Amino acid sequence: DATGGYWNTHVHFVCDLSAGQGAPVTAMETSFDTGTPCSIHLRWATQAACPKCTPDSFQRLVTACEGGKQDVTYVPLVECFGGAAMPERVVGQPCSAQLTEVLSPASVVMLAGGVVCLLVAVLLLASKYLKYRKLYSQYQRLGAIPTDGEIVFELEER
Repeated sequence: DATGGYWNTHVHFVCDLSAGQGAPVTAMETSFDTGTPCSIHLRWATQAACPKCTPDSFQRLVTACEGGKQDVTYVPLVECFGGAAMPERVVGQPCSAQLTEVLSPASVVMLAGGVVCLLVAVLLLASKYLKYRKLYSQYQRLGAIPTDGEIVFELEER
């Protein structure tokens, strides 16, 4: 300036996607007891101040699988500009319904419990069958086989 002092300029960039390139706007001027401004603060809202987009900047949203088809869309997780482009929307992508999508978590737990109980019952029946099959085999060796409601004993000579 004319007094031989120095000017300080501070530019505050603000991420604003709707501002396009934007333009700096004077936010404040300050002086040191001289009445002459010696510091200026500018605020510049621009899309260029936003972070660069990456593939992780977008969230994938998938609709429920209906009739073997679903839609996939993407939404930004953060304001970003340039870099990776947002993936395109996919309409009617083939899919297969997952059990957890069709049933509630409580139903899945109950179904799993039922399967475990059924498995235990089958194992118990199998063990009883094997036990009584062995016992029947022992009766056959003794010669005590029921026929027409009668018990017949056969003795072997030694």
